[in-house]
Amino acid sequence: MNPKDVKNEIFFFDNIEAKVTNTMYGYDELSIVINDKPIDVHLYESTLDSTLLGLYPAWGNALIWKNESKLIWELIDKTDGTYNVPIFLCPDDLDFSCTIISAKVTVGKQVVYWEKIGRVSTYNYNFNDEAKSGILCISAWSDEDWQKYGNTLALCKIGDAEWEKWISENWDEEQNRRLHNYTNTYFQNDSNMDWFDFPKLTFLLEDYRKSIELFRKEL
Repeated sequence: MNPKDVKNEIFFFDNIEAKVTNTMYGYDELSIVINDKPIDVHLYESTLDSTLLGLYPAWGNALIWKNESKLIWELIDKTDGTYNVPIFLCPDDLDFSCTIISAKVTVGKQVVYWEKIGRVSTYNYNFNDEAKSGILCISAWSDEDWQKYGNTLALCKIGDAEWEKWISENWDEEQNRRLHNYTNTYFQNDSNMDWFDFPKLTFLLEDYRKSIELFRKEL
């Protein structure tokens, strides 16, 4: 079945666009628009939670930490399985330290499903475990890591001078390891999600990809 055939089916498909809209703060911003309305407005109307209005699209180019943006795009670009993909962040912080709204996304051959949308809860987030998930997470080490650090960092603990020196000099790599070894695992665990009472959304894959590519051009 080709996309033209899909469009002729009796199923209802939600329309998704990447479109510049005027935000509640008075400036224009590339937004995720669903059925002719920014998704944050849909969420507010469904939940009556005003804190959902004016959130920044997590697919945008203004994130403080580029490693966090890269992780989001890794999730966006996955085509197998189902993943919790960030779609909004707090506009004041523009990172993972504050509000994170995610969609549970399944990408099919011609259709994309947002099974549900919710807020990442920080209740179970353990900053000590996160700190241990960087260079100290030897279970995730490559053969190259063992060759480079097997006689040094492999023996370190949090707070050791050698560890502190390494992360101060290699923070980009340390942050990237923590994001993949701990933070994303946390995001993918549904017990760490507070799901909204919001209907499932169904998009044509071609429309979804067009929207994604408009955001990608802004990076």
